Amino acid sequence: MAERAGPRLYSIAAHRGFADALVAGLVPRYADPEFGLARLTLLVPSSRARRTISEAFIRHAGETGSPGLLMPRMAVVGDLDLDETLGPLLDPLGAADIPPAVDPQRRLFTLAGLIADTMGDEAPGGATLLRLARETGATMDRLLVEGVGPEELVGEAVLDLFGSLSDHWQRSLHLFATVQSKWLAQLQEYNALDAAARRNRRRRRRPRAGAFGRPQRVRRARDAR
Repeated sequence: MAERAGPRLYSIAAHRGFADALVAGLVPRYADPEFGLARLTLLVPSSRARRTISEAFIRHAGETGSPGLLMPRMAVVGDLDLDETLGPLLDPLGAADIPPAVDPQRRLFTLAGLIADTMGDEAPGGATLLRLARETGATMDRLLVEGVGPEELVGEAVLDLFGSLSDHWQRSLHLFATVQSKWLAQLQEYNALDAAARRNRRRRRRPRAGAFGRPQRVRRARDAR
């Protein structure tokens, strides 16, 4: 039975520019008239490194006279959104049935449309509407992180306080609850999840410590004598 090939390690000479040397090696290796480079995922140490490598790809395309270039996906190690940037690449085993996260731009503009439909003639326009949609999405994400479900917004704890709120806060709460309900229905049509909701599901799927049995105890060298 053939042995499984191990990972291949490459190095770049210290006197060479790292980004330009990396690009000069990747482009011919993964040359493809369509999506060769776009199939790659590069893990980089910082946002500055990602920008430097992107500029190196652009320089290389200009020097070779390439009319266009689809660059690899670059993810910053340590980024809070690294798991969403990599998509299902690092999903735990058995998590293939978790729906993907909805595209952030699609979410923003869909929320803006739902807010406009709900508010009617009172809806703001332009940048104000997009800012309201962004703030609404951020509030939804915060509730997801805290584990607060949409049904709790109409629970007894909130309804008991509803009468003591000013008209402004009553309208705001009603608007938020209505838009959130419509958005959740829209997500079902998209067969997708909010990024925070998907992150919560992925974390619940991760194996707990000891799920594969306790490691064998290793004796100290002096005890083995």
